Amino acid sequence: MNKCFLGILLCMNTNILVYALDGGESAEQKKPPSLLISEATPVPHPFGGYNVPCNPSYPQITKHVISLYKQIQKPPRILDIGAGRGTYLEFLASCSCFSKVIIQYRAVEMIPEMRAQLINLATEAKTRSPKSEFKINTESNLDFFDWASATRDEPYDVITAQLFLHYCDLTQIPLFFDHIVKLLKPGGILFLSVDHDASQTGLKFPICLRNVGDQQKVFVLGYSSKLLSHLLECWGFDIINIAEAILPTHLNGQNTVMPVILSSAILTRPEGLKSKHRLNQFLSEQSKRYVTKEAVTISHLRQELYEKTGIQLTEEEYLAILQQPGGLETLIRKEDQ
Repeated sequence: MNKCFLGILLCMNTNILVYALDGGESAEQKKPPSLLISEATPVPHPFGGYNVPCNPSYPQITKHVISLYKQIQKPPRILDIGAGRGTYLEFLASCSCFSKVIIQYRAVEMIPEMRAQLINLATEAKTRSPKSEFKINTESNLDFFDWASATRDEPYDVITAQLFLHYCDLTQIPLFFDHIVKLLKPGGILFLSVDHDASQTGLKFPICLRNVGDQQKVFVLGYSSKLLSHLLECWGFDIINIAEAILPTHLNGQNTVMPVILSSAILTRPEGLKSKHRLNQFLSEQSKRYVTKEAVTISHLRQELYEKTGIQLTEEEYLAILQQPGGLETLIRKEDQ
């Protein structure tokens, strides 16, 4: 894990730090095939964040669930992490063969408004498959990590987590996979999609700082296929499929597209690799180091702004202005007028 620090990219809206899990590059891997989903119409998302109305993983997940039901002759257990408003459940329940299968479905979603829509969808799905079971996490246990720590659910056959890692800070990523391994049966399948950063190769990953409540947390801005494969392999998964995709989406009131990586993997070694412990420690150390470095950098930049322009800002004011269109340039122009 030498040469972890690769560089800093400065822009008006954010400071992006690029790290790598190792110091070198292995042989070039064959680039995974790209997918383009253009038929879906983005749906307004009242709570901000991502909204992907059509995820190309859904047919693959559904095909596996139906095949598993026929194979094991009992209801497959499905865990939908960060289920949102229930786009996958809606897709599954809309299949023509859904009334002929029986499933045990559990959704975990922390936004109450979205959970309300999930509950409505589950009620509708129950009318189409009366023998199936549908459960949503409770008001007292909204957060996935709280729920996963407390749940006594039996292990699941299938787990899907679409774009959930986007909301996990650097220290939560190993914890996420720790929970997945406990919640998934050996031989079970994990369907996972993550933000994709095409500018990064190998095990490099860009990170940024976000305010979460009264704390500052470090998040990965985008994954490469190799980085996602490395994480899965460290926690004992064998890759079934991994592919890049461009999805239409709705982000904070705007129609846009989002590059993602779609993957499916089978849990074959629940104990994982020894390297996962070093990886966990590395991510924790880099998170602490970056928060400290960012605080020092912001203090220096505020002082430099004051010395050059006479504009004096608190740390909160400085960070707020950086998030606005035009950032400091707009503020300085106003002061000059």
